[in-house]
Amino acid sequence: MATDIFFQPMRCSPITHPLVLFSVATQLVASAEPTLGEAATFDGPSTAWSVTAGLASRRMSVDVNAGLPQGIPWLGLLGLGRPGPGDVGLFDGTGPRRYENGSIGGFSGSSLSEGTYNDRGQARPTGRLDALGDPITEVGFGSYSLSQSLITQAFDLPGDSDRGLGAFVRFSGSFGGWKGLNTGVSLGWTGVKMSSGLQGQAFGRFTAVEHRTDYGYAYDAFILDTSSQTAFLVFNTSGLPGFETPRRSARESQRVVDRIDARLTSDLDVALNEIEFTFDVERYITSRFAVALSVGPTLDAVSIDFDATARYVSQRTGRSLVQEFVHDSSTHVVVGFMAQMMVRYDLTPKRIWYLEAHAGYHWLPKVDFAVGDSGGDIELSSWDVGVGIGRRF
Repeated sequence: MATDIFFQPMRCSPITHPLVLFSVATQLVASAEPTLGEAATFDGPSTAWSVTAGLASRRMSVDVNAGLPQGIPWLGLLGLGRPGPGDVGLFDGTGPRRYENGSIGGFSGSSLSEGTYNDRGQARPTGRLDALGDPITEVGFGSYSLSQSLITQAFDLPGDSDRGLGAFVRFSGSFGGWKGLNTGVSLGWTGVKMSSGLQGQAFGRFTAVEHRTDYGYAYDAFILDTSSQTAFLVFNTSGLPGFETPRRSARESQRVVDRIDARLTSDLDVALNEIEFTFDVERYITSRFAVALSVGPTLDAVSIDFDATARYVSQRTGRSLVQEFVHDSSTHVVVGFMAQMMVRYDLTPKRIWYLEAHAGYHWLPKVDFAVGDSGGDIELSSWDVGVGIGRRF
């Protein structure tokens, strides 16, 4: 039983697809013709040269990447970087201590030292009594230290694609025919422009984190004058029953100060100019209808015009802290390969003018570009379709 060719999977590369289509089209059109006998063939045109011109469509895929910059003082731009007074420490009789909310180290003895505190709330009863039965008061002081860190996150940018419409011109010469097949060579040119762009796309984030350590210093004290917030603070409890030695504590915390969003706006214009050198095989299926196959190398000039602006915006203020602009104009020359199937219909019995439609695959290596912290790659391998009109000479 015959196999239906339309429902068989095509397990072949894109380059060989036109070969299969060429064979299929030949069989379909031949089956539609009246039976002329096994030896019946349709001769090709008697002219040796032809020129074809028209419109062609090509596609590109673009992957843009942007690296996060190094060496920019983000913490300074956010007004961070102050270390704070730090860990002042407990008074030990060797020198004054100046805390965030008071000091100790005035008139001093072997166990006591005069100190002042800024707020009455710093003096709290302990519930303990000294040897004379008087209440013991605790006076607390504080200090702090600050440090900052920056957390960096990089995001992948989305890919983009575009299909452009351009022009093509092809000059062909024929070697002659053999068993109904006409062979020849062609020299062609195709020019297509395409573009791609991103608008404010996030590609990274800097998170500024502030780390804070709060220090507490507590002394048992004799309160001398609550109105002036002056006290004798005990730093040495020897011979002073009921008093406790000074205490130090530390508590760590952190907070997100700001987030800086990195956003990219880019514009990429690509101009593809391709020179095609092909070997052609053509067969007339009817007196006016022909199918052809062309394969051969290509020489491609890929011109790139790339503009990108990276903005780094504070989430807290909405203000742009840093803005970077890069530009690149360059041309890359690569060698590719193409395979293309064409169908032609002669407009007159003399086969001077004809219409053409073609479809094929063009393979090119990826084109990379880079400028500053930005760059990417362009994939220009794609299916090609086109229509045109031609004349034989």
